Amino acid sequence: MVMERLLHLASAALPKGFRNRLKKAFRYLVGYEQELGEQEQLIRRLARYSHQVGRAQSYKDERLTDDVVCIADAIEKRLASIEARLGLEGRERPLPSMIRPFTRFDAVEHNTPMIPDTEYRTLVEPGFGGYWGGLYNPGLAVRNGRIILAARAEDHDEHERNADLTKMANSVRPLIIECDQDMKILDSYPLTLKNYPFDDGLFRLEDYRIFEMDGEMYVNHGLVLLPRDLKGYRGSFGVLQTLSRIDLTARTMEFVGFPRTDRMVSPVEKNWVYLKNAAGLFLFYLFSPGYVVKKLVSRETLEFKTIIDQNIPVPGCEFEYVSYSTNPVPYDDRHQLLFVHVRRETENKHYYQWAVLIDNVSLMPVKISRVPILKGGTARGVFPRCIYITGVLRQGARWLLVFGEGDSYISYVHVGHDALERSFISL
Repeated sequence: MVMERLLHLASAALPKGFRNRLKKAFRYLVGYEQELGEQEQLIRRLARYSHQVGRAQSYKDERLTDDVVCIADAIEKRLASIEARLGLEGRERPLPSMIRPFTRFDAVEHNTPMIPDTEYRTLVEPGFGGYWGGLYNPGLAVRNGRIILAARAEDHDEHERNADLTKMANSVRPLIIECDQDMKILDSYPLTLKNYPFDDGLFRLEDYRIFEMDGEMYVNHGLVLLPRDLKGYRGSFGVLQTLSRIDLTARTMEFVGFPRTDRMVSPVEKNWVYLKNAAGLFLFYLFSPGYVVKKLVSRETLEFKTIIDQNIPVPGCEFEYVSYSTNPVPYDDRHQLLFVHVRRETENKHYYQWAVLIDNVSLMPVKISRVPILKGGTARGVFPRCIYITGVLRQGARWLLVFGEGDSYISYVHVGHDALERSFISL
Protein backbone atom coordinates (compact mmCIF):
# COMPACT_ATOMS: atom_id res chain seq x y z
CA MET A 1 0.00 0.00 0.00
CA VAL A 2 1.40 3.39 -1.01
CA MET A 3 0.47 5.05 2.26
CA GLU A 4 2.20 2.39 4.34
CA ARG A 5 5.40 2.66 2.31
CA LEU A 6 5.40 6.43 2.71
CA LEU A 7 4.85 6.20 6.44
CA HIS A 8 7.76 3.80 6.80
CA LEU A 9 10.00 6.15 4.82
CA ALA A 10 9.22 9.12 7.05
CA SER A 11 10.60 9.26 10.59
CA ALA A 12 8.31 12.17 11.39
CA ALA A 13 4.58 12.50 11.94
CA LEU A 14 2.04 15.04 10.91
CA PRO A 15 1.34 17.74 13.50
CA LYS A 16 -0.23 16.78 16.80
CA GLY A 17 -3.97 17.25 16.73
CA PHE A 18 -4.13 16.50 13.00
CA ARG A 19 -5.33 12.96 13.79
CA ASN A 20 -8.45 14.26 15.54
CA ARG A 21 -9.16 16.65 12.67
CA LEU A 22 -8.91 13.70 10.27
CA LYS A 23 -11.41 11.74 12.35
CA LYS A 24 -13.91 14.57 12.17
CA ALA A 25 -13.50 14.77 8.41
CA PHE A 26 -13.97 11.01 7.95
CA ARG A 27 -17.05 10.95 10.18
CA TYR A 28 -18.45 13.78 8.09
CA LEU A 29 -17.90 11.72 4.94
CA VAL A 30 -20.26 8.91 6.04
CA GLY A 31 -21.79 6.50 3.60
CA TYR A 32 -18.64 4.84 2.35
CA GLU A 33 -17.83 2.45 5.20
CA GLN A 34 -15.09 0.45 3.50
CA GLU A 35 -13.09 3.59 2.69
CA LEU A 36 -13.79 4.95 6.17
CA GLY A 37 -12.41 1.77 7.71
CA GLU A 38 -9.21 2.06 5.71
CA GLN A 39 -8.81 5.66 6.82
CA GLU A 40 -9.31 4.70 10.46
CA GLN A 41 -6.46 2.19 10.09
CA LEU A 42 -4.33 5.01 8.72
CA ILE A 43 -5.27 7.15 11.72
CA ARG A 44 -4.15 4.43 14.12
CA ARG A 45 -0.86 4.11 12.25
CA LEU A 46 -0.32 7.86 12.40
CA ALA A 47 -0.92 7.76 16.16
CA ARG A 48 2.15 5.57 16.62
CA TYR A 49 4.26 8.32 15.04
CA SER A 50 2.66 11.22 16.94
CA HIS A 51 5.52 11.48 19.49
CA GLN A 52 7.87 12.48 16.65
CA VAL A 53 5.85 15.54 15.66
CA GLY A 54 7.71 17.87 13.37
CA ARG A 55 10.96 15.93 13.49
CA ALA A 56 11.46 15.99 9.70
CA GLN A 57 11.51 19.77 9.61
CA SER A 58 13.36 19.95 12.91
CA TYR A 59 16.33 17.99 11.61
CA LYS A 60 16.39 19.90 8.32
CA ASP A 61 16.53 16.65 6.39
CA GLU A 62 15.17 17.42 2.92
CA ARG A 63 14.42 13.76 2.14
CA LEU A 64 12.31 13.28 5.26
CA THR A 65 10.58 16.61 4.72
CA ASP A 66 9.69 15.51 1.19
CA ASP A 67 8.34 12.21 2.56
CA VAL A 68 6.01 14.05 4.94
CA VAL A 69 4.78 16.27 2.11
CA CYS A 70 4.08 13.09 0.11
CA ILE A 71 1.98 11.77 2.99
CA ALA A 72 0.02 15.01 3.00
CA ASP A 73 -0.51 14.75 -0.77
CA ALA A 74 -1.69 11.14 -0.48
CA ILE A 75 -4.19 12.03 2.25
CA GLU A 76 -5.44 14.97 0.22
CA LYS A 77 -5.97 12.78 -2.84
CA ARG A 78 -7.76 10.15 -0.75
CA LEU A 79 -10.15 12.76 0.64
CA ALA A 80 -10.76 14.19 -2.83
CA SER A 81 -11.59 10.68 -4.09
CA ILE A 82 -14.11 10.14 -1.29
CA GLU A 83 -15.72 13.51 -1.94
CA ALA A 84 -16.05 12.73 -5.65
CA ARG A 85 -17.74 9.39 -4.98
CA LEU A 86 -20.16 10.98 -2.52
CA GLY A 87 -20.88 13.99 -4.73
CA LEU A 88 -19.45 16.39 -2.16
CA GLU A 89 -17.07 18.32 -4.42
CA GLY A 90 -16.94 22.00 -3.67
CA ARG A 91 -18.50 21.68 -0.21
CA GLU A 92 -16.63 23.20 2.74
CA ARG A 93 -14.67 20.61 4.66
CA PRO A 94 -14.40 20.35 8.41
CA LEU A 95 -10.73 19.66 7.66
CA PRO A 96 -9.04 22.47 5.69
CA SER A 97 -6.72 21.59 2.85
CA MET A 98 -3.13 20.94 3.84
CA ILE A 99 -0.92 23.99 3.91
CA ARG A 100 2.68 23.53 2.84
CA PRO A 101 5.41 23.92 3.79
CA PHE A 102 4.64 22.63 7.30
CA THR A 103 5.55 24.80 10.24
CA ARG A 104 7.67 23.37 13.04
CA PHE A 105 5.82 21.76 15.91
CA ASP A 106 7.41 21.00 19.29
CA ALA A 107 10.87 22.08 18.20
CA VAL A 108 13.36 24.45 19.78
CA GLU A 109 14.12 27.78 18.15
CA HIS A 110 17.42 29.60 17.91
CA ASN A 111 16.61 33.22 17.30
CA THR A 112 14.91 35.67 19.67
CA PRO A 113 15.61 34.87 23.34
CA MET A 114 12.93 35.03 26.01
CA ILE A 115 14.84 37.74 27.89
CA PRO A 116 16.39 40.61 25.88
CA ASP A 117 19.74 42.10 26.89
CA THR A 118 17.96 45.31 27.92
CA GLU A 119 16.81 43.45 31.05
CA TYR A 120 20.32 42.48 32.18
CA ARG A 121 21.31 43.91 35.55
CA THR A 122 24.98 44.32 36.51
CA LEU A 123 26.12 43.00 39.87
CA VAL A 124 29.87 43.61 39.50
CA GLU A 125 32.09 44.83 36.67
CA PRO A 126 35.83 44.72 35.93
CA GLY A 127 37.71 46.52 38.68
CA PHE A 128 35.50 45.33 41.54
CA GLY A 129 37.80 44.32 44.40
CA GLY A 130 40.80 45.26 42.27
CA TYR A 131 40.20 42.50 39.71
CA TRP A 132 40.58 44.36 36.43
CA GLY A 133 40.57 41.20 34.34
CA GLY A 134 36.89 40.70 35.17
CA LEU A 135 34.65 38.71 37.51
CA TYR A 136 32.26 36.16 36.02
CA ASN A 137 30.66 32.68 35.93
CA PRO A 138 29.71 32.45 39.63
CA GLY A 139 28.22 29.46 41.40
CA LEU A 140 25.26 30.19 43.66
CA ALA A 141 24.07 28.96 47.07
CA VAL A 142 21.99 30.34 49.94
CA ARG A 143 23.23 30.47 53.54
CA ASN A 144 21.42 32.15 56.43
CA GLY A 145 19.18 34.04 54.03
CA ARG A 146 22.11 35.42 52.06
CA ILE A 147 22.83 34.65 48.41
CA ILE A 148 26.39 33.30 48.19
CA LEU A 149 28.21 33.65 44.88
CA ALA A 150 31.56 31.95 44.23
CA ALA A 151 32.99 33.98 41.36
CA ARG A 152 35.97 33.61 39.10
CA ALA A 153 38.05 36.77 39.72
CA GLU A 154 40.80 37.62 37.24
CA ASP A 155 43.70 40.06 37.45
CA HIS A 156 44.13 39.91 33.66
CA ASP A 157 41.49 39.48 30.96
CA GLU A 158 41.65 36.60 28.50
CA HIS A 159 43.31 38.62 25.75
CA GLU A 160 46.12 39.56 28.15
CA ARG A 161 46.47 35.99 29.42
CA ASN A 162 46.67 34.55 25.92
CA ALA A 163 49.27 37.12 24.91
CA ASP A 164 51.44 36.29 27.94
CA LEU A 165 51.00 32.76 29.27
CA THR A 166 52.94 33.55 32.46
CA LYS A 167 49.83 35.48 33.55
CA MET A 168 47.65 32.39 33.32
CA ALA A 169 48.32 30.75 36.67
CA ASN A 170 48.52 33.71 39.00
CA SER A 171 45.67 35.72 37.46
CA VAL A 172 42.69 33.89 38.91
CA ARG A 173 41.28 33.24 42.40
CA PRO A 174 37.87 32.33 43.84
CA LEU A 175 36.02 35.31 45.30
CA ILE A 176 32.95 35.03 47.51
CA ILE A 177 30.28 37.73 47.06
CA GLU A 178 27.47 37.77 49.62
CA CYS A 179 24.20 39.49 48.65
CA ASP A 180 20.76 39.99 50.11
CA GLN A 181 17.68 38.69 48.31
CA ASP A 182 17.52 41.89 46.24
CA MET A 183 21.08 41.36 45.00
CA LYS A 184 22.57 44.15 47.07
CA ILE A 185 26.20 43.30 47.87
CA LEU A 186 26.80 42.86 51.62
CA ASP A 187 30.35 41.48 51.67
CA SER A 188 33.10 40.02 49.48
CA TYR A 189 36.35 38.19 50.18
CA PRO A 190 38.79 35.83 48.41
CA LEU A 191 39.16 32.18 49.36
CA THR A 192 42.48 30.56 50.26
CA LEU A 193 43.20 27.33 48.35
CA LYS A 194 44.02 24.22 50.40
CA ASN A 195 45.57 20.82 49.57
CA TYR A 196 45.60 21.02 45.77
CA PRO A 197 47.97 18.39 44.34
CA PHE A 198 49.98 20.76 42.16
CA ASP A 199 52.54 23.44 42.86
CA ASP A 200 51.57 27.10 42.60
CA GLY A 201 52.01 28.37 39.09
CA LEU A 202 51.13 25.03 37.49
CA PHE A 203 47.32 25.18 37.60
CA ARG A 204 44.33 27.51 37.68
CA LEU A 205 40.70 26.98 38.77
CA GLU A 206 37.74 28.12 36.66
CA ASP A 207 33.94 28.31 36.60
CA TYR A 208 32.57 27.26 39.98
CA ARG A 209 29.16 25.66 40.41
CA ILE A 210 27.86 24.93 43.91
CA PHE A 211 25.81 22.08 45.36
CA GLU A 212 25.03 21.09 48.97
CA MET A 213 25.86 17.67 50.41
CA ASP A 214 25.67 16.58 54.06
CA GLY A 215 25.33 20.18 55.21
CA GLU A 216 28.51 21.27 53.44
CA MET A 217 29.04 23.47 50.39
CA TYR A 218 30.73 21.64 47.51
CA VAL A 219 31.88 23.20 44.27
CA ASN A 220 32.43 21.49 40.93
CA HIS A 221 34.82 23.30 38.63
CA GLY A 222 37.58 22.97 36.07
CA LEU A 223 41.25 22.67 37.00
CA VAL A 224 43.43 23.85 34.13
CA LEU A 225 46.89 22.28 34.02
CA LEU A 226 49.64 24.65 32.91
CA PRO A 227 52.60 22.50 31.80
CA ARG A 228 56.01 24.17 31.80
CA ASP A 229 59.37 23.36 30.34
CA LEU A 230 62.68 25.19 30.36
CA LYS A 231 61.34 27.72 27.87
CA GLY A 232 58.30 28.58 29.93
CA TYR A 233 54.63 27.68 29.62
CA ARG A 234 53.53 25.46 26.76
CA GLY A 235 50.30 26.07 24.89
CA SER A 236 48.64 22.63 25.16
CA PHE A 237 46.73 22.68 28.45
CA GLY A 238 44.53 20.03 29.98
CA VAL A 239 41.32 20.61 31.95
CA LEU A 240 40.37 18.22 34.77
CA GLN A 241 36.93 18.24 36.32
CA THR A 242 37.39 18.68 40.06
CA LEU A 243 35.39 18.64 43.30
CA SER A 244 36.29 21.05 46.11
CA ARG A 245 34.69 22.12 49.38
CA ILE A 246 34.09 25.70 50.53
CA ASP A 247 34.30 26.74 54.18
CA LEU A 248 32.85 30.23 54.51
CA THR A 249 33.94 30.57 58.12
CA ALA A 250 37.57 29.70 57.43
CA ARG A 251 37.34 31.38 54.00
CA THR A 252 38.97 28.42 52.26
CA MET A 253 38.37 26.24 49.23
CA GLU A 254 39.80 22.77 49.78
CA PHE A 255 40.58 20.13 47.19
CA VAL A 256 38.39 17.01 47.54
CA GLY A 257 39.42 15.04 44.48
CA PHE A 258 39.09 14.26 40.80
CA PRO A 259 35.93 12.24 40.02
CA ARG A 260 36.65 8.88 38.40
CA THR A 261 34.30 7.52 35.73
CA ASP A 262 33.82 4.15 34.06
CA ARG A 263 34.70 5.46 30.63
CA MET A 264 37.62 7.24 29.03
CA VAL A 265 37.57 11.01 29.34
CA SER A 266 39.20 13.56 27.06
CA PRO A 267 42.22 15.71 27.99
CA VAL A 268 39.86 18.68 28.19
CA GLU A 269 36.67 18.03 30.17
CA LYS A 270 34.27 20.86 30.97
CA ASN A 271 30.67 21.37 32.11
CA TRP A 272 30.00 18.36 34.29
CA VAL A 273 27.16 19.10 36.72
CA TYR A 274 25.92 17.38 39.87
CA LEU A 275 22.68 16.59 41.69
CA LYS A 276 22.53 15.41 45.31
CA ASN A 277 19.24 13.86 46.40
CA ALA A 278 18.04 11.13 48.76
CA ALA A 279 19.18 8.43 46.32
CA GLY A 280 22.79 9.63 46.18
CA LEU A 281 25.11 11.93 44.25
CA PHE A 282 24.69 11.98 40.47
CA LEU A 283 27.06 13.27 37.82
CA PHE A 284 25.46 14.58 34.62
CA TYR A 285 28.22 13.92 32.13
CA LEU A 286 26.68 14.53 28.69
CA PHE A 287 23.41 16.01 27.47
CA SER A 288 23.65 15.64 23.68
CA PRO A 289 24.76 13.73 21.69
CA GLY A 290 24.09 10.93 24.10
CA TYR A 291 22.52 11.60 27.48
CA VAL A 292 24.83 10.17 30.14
CA VAL A 293 24.27 10.17 33.93
CA LYS A 294 26.53 8.52 36.49
CA LYS A 295 26.04 7.69 40.17
CA LEU A 296 28.64 7.90 42.93
CA VAL A 297 29.50 4.37 44.09
CA SER A 298 32.55 5.15 46.25
CA ARG A 299 32.87 8.26 48.41
CA GLU A 300 36.52 7.43 49.18
CA THR A 301 37.68 7.20 45.55
CA LEU A 302 35.01 9.45 43.98
CA GLU A 303 34.17 6.65 41.56
CA PHE A 304 31.04 7.14 39.45
CA LYS A 305 29.25 4.39 37.51
CA THR A 306 27.09 4.98 34.44
CA ILE A 307 23.37 4.40 35.06
CA ILE A 308 21.91 6.15 31.98
CA ASP A 309 23.38 6.20 28.49
CA GLN A 310 20.75 7.04 25.88
CA ASN A 311 20.35 9.08 22.76
CA ILE A 312 17.89 11.93 23.46
CA PRO A 313 17.42 14.00 20.28
CA VAL A 314 16.52 17.63 20.86
CA PRO A 315 13.83 18.44 18.25
CA GLY A 316 14.86 21.40 16.14
CA CYS A 317 18.37 21.58 17.55
CA GLU A 318 20.88 22.43 14.82
CA PHE A 319 23.89 21.70 16.98
CA GLU A 320 25.88 18.52 17.32
CA TYR A 321 26.95 19.16 20.91
CA VAL A 322 24.81 20.51 23.78
CA SER A 323 26.58 21.19 27.09
CA TYR A 324 25.44 21.72 30.67
CA SER A 325 25.45 25.18 32.25
CA THR A 326 24.07 24.81 35.80
CA ASN A 327 23.71 22.20 38.49
CA PRO A 328 20.07 21.02 38.77
CA VAL A 329 17.85 22.76 41.34
CA PRO A 330 14.32 21.82 42.51
CA TYR A 331 11.63 23.11 40.14
CA ASP A 332 8.46 21.48 41.51
CA ASP A 333 7.47 18.21 43.20
CA ARG A 334 8.37 16.17 40.14
CA HIS A 335 11.21 17.97 38.37
CA GLN A 336 14.65 19.53 38.63
CA LEU A 337 15.55 22.59 36.59
CA LEU A 338 18.89 23.05 34.86
CA PHE A 339 20.23 25.03 31.93
CA VAL A 340 22.12 23.81 28.87
CA HIS A 341 23.99 25.75 26.23
CA VAL A 342 25.42 25.59 22.74
CA ARG A 343 27.88 27.69 20.80
CA ARG A 344 26.59 28.55 17.35
CA GLU A 345 29.55 28.35 14.99
CA THR A 346 27.77 30.23 12.20
CA GLU A 347 27.48 33.31 14.43
CA ASN A 348 31.02 33.57 15.79
CA LYS A 349 30.27 31.00 18.50
CA HIS A 350 27.38 32.87 20.07
CA TYR A 351 26.13 31.16 23.22
CA TYR A 352 22.48 30.09 23.58
CA GLN A 353 21.01 29.04 26.94
CA TRP A 354 17.92 26.80 27.18
CA ALA A 355 16.04 25.65 30.30
CA VAL A 356 15.51 21.89 30.80
CA LEU A 357 13.31 19.93 33.22
CA ILE A 358 14.66 16.63 34.58
CA ASP A 359 12.34 14.01 36.09
CA ASN A 360 13.09 13.58 39.80
CA VAL A 361 12.84 9.78 39.72
CA SER A 362 14.10 8.68 36.31
CA LEU A 363 16.60 11.58 35.98
CA MET A 364 15.63 11.75 32.32
CA PRO A 365 15.08 15.10 30.56
CA VAL A 366 11.38 15.53 29.83
CA LYS A 367 11.01 19.16 28.70
CA ILE A 368 13.06 21.96 27.18
CA SER A 369 12.21 25.61 26.60
CA ARG A 370 11.14 26.28 23.03
CA VAL A 371 13.20 29.47 22.85
CA PRO A 372 16.59 30.21 24.39
CA ILE A 373 16.21 32.04 27.68
CA LEU A 374 19.37 34.07 27.07
CA LYS A 375 21.48 34.54 23.95
CA GLY A 376 25.00 35.90 23.43
CA GLY A 377 26.14 38.32 20.75
CA THR A 378 25.56 41.67 22.44
CA ALA A 379 27.20 41.08 25.82
CA ARG A 380 29.55 43.60 27.35
CA GLY A 381 33.13 42.52 27.96
CA VAL A 382 35.98 40.96 26.03
CA PHE A 383 33.73 38.32 24.42
CA PRO A 384 30.31 39.73 23.42
CA ARG A 385 29.30 36.26 22.18
CA CYS A 386 29.46 34.72 25.65
CA ILE A 387 26.48 34.52 28.03
CA TYR A 388 26.99 31.76 30.60
CA ILE A 389 24.38 30.93 33.27
CA THR A 390 26.00 29.34 36.34
CA GLY A 391 23.53 30.08 39.16
CA VAL A 392 19.75 29.61 39.51
CA LEU A 393 17.48 30.39 42.47
CA ARG A 394 13.70 30.27 42.92
CA GLN A 395 12.39 33.48 44.52
CA GLY A 396 8.65 33.05 44.94
CA ALA A 397 6.88 33.56 41.62
CA ARG A 398 10.09 34.19 39.71
CA TRP A 399 13.55 32.76 39.10
CA LEU A 400 16.87 34.53 39.60
CA LEU A 401 19.44 33.70 36.90
CA VAL A 402 23.03 34.75 37.57
CA PHE A 403 25.49 34.60 34.69
CA GLY A 404 28.85 35.63 33.33
CA GLU A 405 28.54 38.33 30.69
CA GLY A 406 31.24 38.60 28.05
CA ASP A 407 33.84 36.88 30.30
CA SER A 408 34.03 40.16 32.23
CA TYR A 409 30.86 40.94 34.24
CA ILE A 410 28.58 39.21 36.71
CA SER A 411 25.02 40.03 35.69
CA TYR A 412 21.58 38.75 36.59
CA VAL A 413 17.98 38.72 35.36
CA HIS A 414 14.63 37.51 36.66
CA VAL A 415 12.18 35.35 34.73
CA GLY A 416 8.63 34.63 35.90
CA HIS A 417 7.82 31.05 36.84
CA ASP A 418 4.63 31.10 34.73
CA ALA A 419 6.51 32.44 31.71
CA LEU A 420 9.11 29.71 32.07
CA GLU A 421 6.40 27.07 32.46
CA ARG A 422 4.66 28.22 29.26
CA SER A 423 7.90 28.01 27.31
CA PHE A 424 8.43 24.26 27.81
CA ILE A 425 7.89 21.66 25.10
CA SER A 426 8.22 17.91 25.50
CA LEU A 427 11.32 15.95 24.61
